[in-house]
Amino acid sequence: MERRRLTLFALMGVFVIALALRLAVIWFFSAPPEEDAREYHQIALNQLAGYGHAIEPGKPTTMRPPVYPLFLAGIYTLTGPDYRHALYAQAMLHSLLIFPIFLLGFRMSDRIWVGILSAGLFAVHTSFEIVSRLYRENITVVLVVLFLWSVYEGCRKPRIGKFAVAGLISGLLGLTNPVFMPLGVTLFLISLFWPKSRQFAKLLFIQALISMLIITPWLIRNQMVSDRGQEIHMNRALLYGYYPAFTGEWWWPVTDMVALEKEREKASRFFVSQVYGRDLTSELHEKILSHPLGAVKLAISRILILWASPPVGTSLLKSYSQFLSSAGLVLQYFFVFLSLAVLACKLPQRPELLVFAVLALFLTGIYAIIHSVRRYSYPLTPQMCLFFAWGVLDLWRRKTRGINNG
Repeated sequence: MERRRLTLFALMGVFVIALALRLAVIWFFSAPPEEDAREYHQIALNQLAGYGHAIEPGKPTTMRPPVYPLFLAGIYTLTGPDYRHALYAQAMLHSLLIFPIFLLGFRMSDRIWVGILSAGLFAVHTSFEIVSRLYRENITVVLVVLFLWSVYEGCRKPRIGKFAVAGLISGLLGLTNPVFMPLGVTLFLISLFWPKSRQFAKLLFIQALISMLIITPWLIRNQMVSDRGQEIHMNRALLYGYYPAFTGEWWWPVTDMVALEKEREKASRFFVSQVYGRDLTSELHEKILSHPLGAVKLAISRILILWASPPVGTSLLKSYSQFLSSAGLVLQYFFVFLSLAVLACKLPQRPELLVFAVLALFLTGIYAIIHSVRRYSYPLTPQMCLFFAWGVLDLWRRKTRGINNG
């Protein structure tokens, strides 16, 4: 009983730290919605006004999936149409994630300290800055943690209800970010090919089926909506991801996010001035076919942006101290390397960890093909915190045993 009280006390302390950091970043760095954030905000306002899922009243759109605008609309219904209310709600949701992250760490390792350290790492990881903007990644991170939890628990103690919940969450993920639409099906298919996970295949099929049943009505709806803007948007998104091909660089900046943002601004200006005047799609295909190694370089740079972007604030820190900036980048590399190494080492003996490996491979493959920015990696942060904490405490245990044996 005393141990439970101490654990709860520690978790409440972590929760307070997590919430304080997120509120602080909102107070000091939030700004009125711009670009993508403005569109989500406007769709939510139009939903409340009775115009449906539309950026412009009377013009239904397919450009933005529905879950995040519905989340914003729900917050605005309760508190009024002020974007800051949604930011505070995001801060609270992200802070509350320390509890399922703790439970995952504890269940996976059977050690309370792994759970506490995992939760603590997530509380202070600089990805918390995402709550200061109206980006769909705020809900994506929450849904990813719940998806990992439900699938892991379902595999640990198989119950059809847990996989049904996983299917529901997987479907909602697809309706938050279209990138995640194939996630449930991908998890099921991979379970068929890995012998140790075939015992879960039937239950994972139920999860995949439910996810597709949730996503399919939205896809059918989109086929019935006449939205020229969606076609243009998708075309630009494809070209935008391959912008280095048009400049001959075939490389996105990886270690300097300020430089990356400058490249993004250049790409935006380029397409605004050129996309209607040239057949850029055909030109892009020709460049890729004639420069396959360049395409590979671009894919590698996207993967590095996804997994090893410099921590938030590194560019600003560089103006004060190059050493501290470099140290932050090295720590990020160590954080990613150890978390992936632990997952790779544990997976062969622990088939219930398959969902973590599939999520990592799935997002790596997706963002190697399409454009990647730092915030796209934020859904991976919770599981990196889990496996990094597990690895650190495993190393500590081995060191302690070595000292005792010595």
